Amino acid sequence: MEQRCEYAVLRFVDKNGYCHMIHDYVEGTSLAQYLKVHPKTDKTIFFGWLAKIGALAVQFYKWKDGECFGYFNPYAIVLTEEGPVFLDTKDEENEELIGFMQKKSVRSFFMRPERVLSLKMTFDDDMYSLGKTIQFLAAKCVTVPGFTRKEERSLRRVISKCTDKREKELKDLKEIHRELKKLSDKEVKIPEKGHNRRRILGAAAFLIIVAVIIVSARGGNKAST
Repeated sequence: MEQRCEYAVLRFVDKNGYCHMIHDYVEGTSLAQYLKVHPKTDKTIFFGWLAKIGALAVQFYKWKDGECFGYFNPYAIVLTEEGPVFLDTKDEENEELIGFMQKKSVRSFFMRPERVLSLKMTFDDDMYSLGKTIQFLAAKCVTVPGFTRKEERSLRRVISKCTDKREKELKDLKEIHRELKKLSDKEVKIPEKGHNRRRILGAAAFLIIVAVIIVSARGGNKAST
């Protein structure tokens, strides 16, 4: 079972075009730890996580107006009963987890090699880390059902947009969020009721015909004896 702890987290509220941040304490587990214990996840839930993470990233930058998060990785995303939230990286309550995330072995996977030892993060660093986080989650999570080829292409495109070396702006992050939301909001085709009814009636008729044939055959066998 994954370890559930109480974490200090950030919550965001959009109101009248402005984003407000609220400090909160929640019980949950880091997304990385959760997937270590529960790798098999419903695909709808997985894409819902990605869309929420994208939304939280946009809200963070609307609230901070230029300041970087600096800790985009699955250990800084806390999974609660309500879904993912961002860890408050300034709160002393999270000191142990923050110390773990600062290890070179962790930073080297989610940051560019030349930026691993850097103390001052940039927006491009955060975008790169976001892409590597999406890549990590897609690799560690066994979705049910599995990804379609179209979904795999979409994920590769999103990761590439995050990790390429061109200079990025907030509008690029918003575009990433829109693409993740599309994956989350994709429609599930449900057969029409009439179509289902026709299939049921057809199957019933087929069974009746089979039953009649069997009864007739038995009757013929009795007559011949």
